[in-house]
Amino acid sequence: MSRRLIINCDDFGQSSAMNKAIMHLLEEGKVSSATIMAVAPGFEEAAEWCRRRRQRNVGIHLTMTSEFDALRWSSLTGDPSLHDESGHQYKTVKEFEKGARTSAVLKEINAQYKRVKKSGIEISHVDSHMGSLYGMETGRSLLPQMFWKASRWGLPSRFFRYIDADDPLL
Repeated sequence: MSRRLIINCDDFGQSSAMNKAIMHLLEEGKVSSATIMAVAPGFEEAAEWCRRRRQRNVGIHLTMTSEFDALRWSSLTGDPSLHDESGHQYKTVKEFEKGARTSAVLKEINAQYKRVKKSGIEISHVDSHMGSLYGMETGRSLLPQMFWKASRWGLPSRFFRYIDADDPLL
């Protein structure tokens, strides 16, 4: 069996600057794929580009957190358990894992999928922004729900190979 390297750009749709960088990398063939954030402010710009180019290697980056002070967003469903006191999605995975109701997460996952699908993007795969559905902070994993949804949509799920607890990027 041959090995292949997949280089994926997360956070497509986060902002216009991020979109431009990812579009350039995809156009130049420097990366294999990208994952788009249905809740982020630059979603429409990224989705329009994907539609126009008939881009086939864009997945959905299920987004339950909004970590940057200068750029915040809210869930599509507006469920209070998915937001902090500012009305935006939680900044950290730990806050999300502690505060979000499972039923609200499932509705949000569906809403994000429907928004991406309705935008005309042919979704290639599924993953999770900041690993928020993986249960890495408190052990409250929503991976079974993510995998179940992905299988219902007929999509593969991108998942990390291993976790290095000493990695400062986690």
